[in-house]
Amino acid sequence: MPGADRAGRPRLHPGLARRADARPDPRLPARGAARHHPHAGDPPGVGAGAAAHRVPGRRLRLTPARGNPPDRRARRPQPRRCAPAAVDGSGRAGFLPPGAHGGGVNPDLVQALREGDGLVRAREHPALRSTLHRERAAGRLTRLLPGVYCPTGRRAEPLLRLRAVGLWDRDAVLVGGAAARLTFWPDRRTDEVELASPRGLSAPAGYRVSRRRVPLELVVERGGLRHACAALAALDLAASSGPEVIDRCLRARAASLAELHRALALTSQRPGNRRRRELLHDSRDEPWSAAERLLHQLLREAGVVGWRANAAVVAGGRRFVVDVLFADARVVLEVDGREFHSSAEAFESDRRRQNLLVLDGWTVLRFTWRMLTVEPDAVLEAVVRATAAGPGHPRRRG
Repeated sequence: MPGADRAGRPRLHPGLARRADARPDPRLPARGAARHHPHAGDPPGVGAGAAAHRVPGRRLRLTPARGNPPDRRARRPQPRRCAPAAVDGSGRAGFLPPGAHGGGVNPDLVQALREGDGLVRAREHPALRSTLHRERAAGRLTRLLPGVYCPTGRRAEPLLRLRAVGLWDRDAVLVGGAAARLTFWPDRRTDEVELASPRGLSAPAGYRVSRRRVPLELVVERGGLRHACAALAALDLAASSGPEVIDRCLRARAASLAELHRALALTSQRPGNRRRRELLHDSRDEPWSAAERLLHQLLREAGVVGWRANAAVVAGGRRFVVDVLFADARVVLEVDGREFHSSAEAFESDRRRQNLLVLDGWTVLRFTWRMLTVEPDAVLEAVVRATAAGPGHPRRRG
């Protein structure tokens, strides 16, 4: 028990002494006074979020109430959201459809798609693996090849599907129809992308892998794509599609006949090369269409010589390329095929060219596909008569 002080008063505990000597705080309501608003006596800055606790003899201490006040919650950092752009079927617009994750998607994913021009490789972005799986499960991403993703709205774009091959297999080479589209046949459909790889990986639907190694002399690397050259692409398709593929390649001047023979020599062990060799031999006069090929066959079988196919002629101060030229006899043969001379523009150009040739002293004979197939003898007779009447006449093999 504490003792008494010098005045004889009992000595109290220090804390109790201060409480007994403490004067009432004028800021607090007196005892027995009418009750006011719960926070009417609070000092400035004290609101509903804090309670005032008065300890006699000590300064006023404020204790925050349970829970976060509204202003503190508002200052809490929020995750970044990136508003996605709408998908454009042409492939020139955004990447993901609206509505992903409450109106936004992972900004790192959007950036990766932008850098990859619509493609993202999971191996190059390990931090996005869970995001890629989630977006694919939601239908916003499509896996074109293992580990290669693109926006679902762009999965049918031909060029995007071709570029995905390079991200999937660095050693793969686009061949066949895919290579033809990139070299001499820009409007060819690529429902199934054919590629050659020394590893022979297994690809999903829409892709077909052949296990073979393409000689480096026949590989073209351009714009992030590795594809076979035009000569090899034409040979790949010719074995199954026929000579029209070679005609198209020659007409586009994407490859010469010598380059086709060289590509065949560099891939001499492939199945189907016997058929390819026969087609190249039949293309020795470099026809540009099936009708021209048929006309060449008729002339060769009849023993008519002294002509050149797709030769250049100057008439009326302009340079033209004619289907068949007898230079000595000044005779030109033109073939009106069903496909390549059917447009109005081509029709007008052919007539204008024919007029200039005739005015310059050339004899022009025109043949149709029906005349070549139904009346081949009449075609040969007209050719022989026209060349015999000219300044010179072609020789015939006996």
